[in-house]
Amino acid sequence: MNRFSVFVLLLLVVSCKEPERRPADVLPPERMIVVLRQLMTADEWVSLQAEQNPALPVLDSSIALYNTVLRAEELSQEQFRRSFRWYQTQPAQMQALLDSLQKRPNGDTSLPASADVLRPGKGGAR
Repeated sequence: MNRFSVFVLLLLVVSCKEPERRPADVLPPERMIVVLRQLMTADEWVSLQAEQNPALPVLDSSIALYNTVLRAEELSQEQFRRSFRWYQTQPAQMQALLDSLQKRPNGDTSLPASADVLRPGKGGAR
């Protein structure tokens, strides 16, 4: 019985540890929310464009617009991926991000001016 008590105590100590601190190279929540909101807006924009132009290469257009958003936010793909992966491993932190996106859906959803890369005749996706 004594060994069982020690095991249960050890299990409680391990399971009740504090959430992992956010590494310095991971975007803080407020910045991550801005980037996620812009990426979601980019998805919506590409979807609307695809409805109007079924020949639009959706995947290529999405990638081009994602890269535009990341450049506008002065982020590399690796910085964003590293941050997103960290939030995926932290369910409480990720839930807080998603809740914030849901509570404030009408933030600045304008696309960067360089979103013109997707407009025909502007040198972008055709």
